[in-house]
Amino acid sequence: MRTGVLRQARRRAAVNAYLEAGWPIAPGAWWDLRAEQYRCRRVGCLTSGTIHAADGLTPRSDAAAWAHDPATVLLVTGHGIDVVEVPIGSTPPEEVLARGLVPGPVALWTSARPRLLLMGGTAPGSPAPDGLADLLPEGALLHGPGSYVPLPPSRMRTGDVLWLRSPQALDWRLPGLGDVLDPVVHGSPRPPAPRPATPPRTGELPAQPLRRAMMRKV
Repeated sequence: MRTGVLRQARRRAAVNAYLEAGWPIAPGAWWDLRAEQYRCRRVGCLTSGTIHAADGLTPRSDAAAWAHDPATVLLVTGHGIDVVEVPIGSTPPEEVLARGLVPGPVALWTSARPRLLLMGGTAPGSPAPDGLADLLPEGALLHGPGSYVPLPPSRMRTGDVLWLRSPQALDWRLPGLGDVLDPVVHGSPRPPAPRPATPPRTGELPAQPLRRAMMRKV
């Protein structure tokens, strides 16, 4: 019981921080350890085998959606923030960060096949260079409009989602998506261009996607 209370308190604090920073988040289904399935507040929902949005992909502007159940925190991509999902194989995530190639906030999605979630800003008028997404290594995905990823602290069937480099540590500043894609594609960073401290809030037009990622069963 105490563990559940602490987890809920961490989730509430994280939700408030994301909302204050203007991140586009929405509630998602949560993993029920006892029932061994994902649950959400929708009556009769049959999507119990995978993480999914509980109330659609409209970003929320207040914390009420997380007040009454342990809903997962989903980052709705395509609203000022896109995410590059990169499998890390046998390379320890700490070694990936130690190389200094990956800019911006980095989350670790723990599982038997762990991957990194790399966040990049997509301010209007500053799209990522054309064709970069087509050069992503095998297994890597770009989450743009119409997609989402779980944010820390989230518990998935395969494992927790944790920050390796939190947005708070970077004063909520995001590199441009092109700056995030470059080291993934080429293995070396380029000097980052200046970006706003926070992504555009809901209602502003995001940059067009390079390639839309579909959520897999996890």
